[in-house]
Amino acid sequence: RVSLPEGQPKLSADGSYIVSGGLHGLGRLIARRLVECGARNLVLFGRRAPDGEAQAAVDALRADGAAVDEPTRLAIEAQTRAEAG
Repeated sequence: RVSLPEGQPKLSADGSYIVSGGLHGLGRLIARRLVECGARNLVLFGRRAPDGEAQAAVDALRADGAAVDEPTRLAIEAQTRAEAG
């Protein structure tokens, strides 16, 4: 049997936390939990750009004081601009 420590874990507000799949499903829940535990710098990777629900979740993380980078979204936007000429 495994026993977990009581209370909420504390994460460093100065650290950066990378979440693969952080824009959808389980990754989005993990990102939320990281912020609840004190994380303030998140990098969220995904295979696709955030949909409306994912963007709302990112906006909520930012409203709670987290700095959130979304390299996937930025890469997709850059590719779209390049293809448009």
